[in-house]
Amino acid sequence: MFLRLMAQKELSPDEEDRKKSLYEDMSLLRSQIMDYEYIKTQVYEHTANAKARNDVILWWVLNLANCGEIIEGKETVVAPMFVGETHDSRKLKLDEMEDNENELLAESFHKMIKAVTLWYWIGISDKQKLDEMLVDEEKA
Repeated sequence: MFLRLMAQKELSPDEEDRKKSLYEDMSLLRSQIMDYEYIKTQVYEHTANAKARNDVILWWVLNLANCGEIIEGKETVVAPMFVGETHDSRKLKLDEMEDNENELLAESFHKMIKAVTLWYWIGISDKQKLDEMLVDEEKA
C-alpha cells in the first residue's frame, strides 16, 4: 500500500496510522543516516589526522637528526644523518639506510621517533625526563 501525498480533506484512521508509522520510520532512517555519516567522517578525520601527525614526526626526525663521533676533549664533527635537499630525498636516504640493514641506524632511528613522539604528544622538553620515559618505554 502506497500513501499518496495529496491534499485530502480527511484520512481514514488506518491511513492516519499508516502515515504516522511512515513518518516515524523516516525519522528513524534519517537519524541512522546521520549517525552513519558522523561515524564515517570521524573515521576519515582520525585516519587523516593520524597520517598527518606521523608525517610531522617523520619530518622532525629527518630534518633534525645528526650524527657524528663524540670524542672527549676534542672537537666533534656533526653532520646531518639524512642528507638531501627535499623531504622526499631525505625519505629516500632513510629507505636506502633501511635496505642496508644497519642495526645501529635502525635502533637509533626508532629511538629518535620515540623521543620526538613523546616530545610532540606530551611536551617533554627536559632531556632527563625524556631519557627516563624512553627507558621506561624500552622496559614495557
